[in-house]
Amino acid sequence: QEKPLATILESIVLAIEQIETDASCSILLLDTEGKHLLHGAAPNLPDFYNEAVNGIEIGYSTGSCGTAAYTRSRVIVEDIQSHPYWKNYTAIALESNLGACWSEPIIGTNDKLLGTFAIYHHKPTSPSEEALSLIESAAKLAAVVIEHKRADDEQRLSSRVFNVAREGIIVTDPLGKIITVNPMFSEITGFSHEEVIGKNPNILKSGKHDTAFYKEMWQSIATQGHWHGEVWNRKKDGQLYAEQLTISSLLDDMKQPRQYVGLFSDITHIKEHQQSLELMAHYDVLTKLP
Repeated sequence: QEKPLATILESIVLAIEQIETDASCSILLLDTEGKHLLHGAAPNLPDFYNEAVNGIEIGYSTGSCGTAAYTRSRVIVEDIQSHPYWKNYTAIALESNLGACWSEPIIGTNDKLLGTFAIYHHKPTSPSEEALSLIESAAKLAAVVIEHKRADDEQRLSSRVFNVAREGIIVTDPLGKIITVNPMFSEITGFSHEEVIGKNPNILKSGKHDTAFYKEMWQSIATQGHWHGEVWNRKKDGQLYAEQLTISSLLDDMKQPRQYVGLFSDITHIKEHQQSLELMAHYDVLTKLP
């Protein structure tokens, strides 16, 4: 339903709390530096407690969650007030009426640490086998949600960048057939998205470059993975235009080209201005004489 990550994580917490009825749960997320835990969801823990632990540095003996993230293993603290992991946090735990805390690291694909899932009890207590199974399942579910949501957000961001970019973008398959183009491509060339899908980019060829030019271009792409330079192409209406073009190859796991991406901008006005300056430098403007 395209809900924010915080809303989804809170729904997981509330679902676990319905099963573990005398507990309050918390999800903390690892920051981009991989050094601190940030508030993810804890709707039934006191606000002042959530604010206090937001940004806690992971490390040994930094509470249940900080230690679980640091060691990448489950941490069971049956009595917060007497456990050494909580020696710096006993006062706020007491104020928050928290007696026990069991924390499970949230591990994603490629063994990547994403955060922690914790179950708090108001009184010192030991977890049952069912509770341990529950916290493990909750952490796995949170990992799936976090990774999928972040991947979805990245895809949406890429799509927005693709659509609003002020450069034309063209993507082809390994055989050179066009897979997609962005709106600026159509604005520059006059060809619509539907008109070019499945076609070869040579539909834009101007005829101003010989075979050797394109051979050198693709040799550079094959050996270096990219090419950058100026190209004259032809719009749908036949008008010639100059473009600053960069072509890059996207490789698969076997280091073979999977797609080719071309980014270009129309520099025709720049080329015309250069020609005008060269004319003024070498010819009299009025008489046209050298």
